[in-house]
Amino acid sequence: MNVSLQKSERTDKLSFILKNETDHSIYVSYLPPDQGNTISKFLAYGLERKTAEGDFKPYGEGFHFIPSMAPLALKSAIEFALIYPPKETGEYRVIVGYSEDEAVVRLMRQKGSNLTDSEKKEVDGQQRVVRSDPFAVR
Repeated sequence: MNVSLQKSERTDKLSFILKNETDHSIYVSYLPPDQGNTISKFLAYGLERKTAEGDFKPYGEGFHFIPSMAPLALKSAIEFALIYPPKETGEYRVIVGYSEDEAVVRLMRQKGSNLTDSEKKEVDGQQRVVRSDPFAVR
């Protein structure tokens, strides 16, 4: 896997670093940072929490508004903080969706939520997901 998601070593905020180690851009829903900065003000992510059975299930609410997909250049990385870090004790991981297909991203931009069923299928088929290693909240 050439796209990875790692917990940042920063101590002030629970932050993660999304790395694109591929040889092409990937498209992620985030606000590109200001020039010379590697920290995004917002990157769309989800949380999963470990259940008693040992598998991970979606946790918390999604965001009501997310930025449109923006390219993350090859061999680059972006850092982002969790807006709503989990407060309940447990094991969690962060999940970020991305796409590697520029044509699909263009289609999503043009049509928004007005995709036909076949377009929806194409978009869903092109969506990739990267997960962080689990981290504990005590």
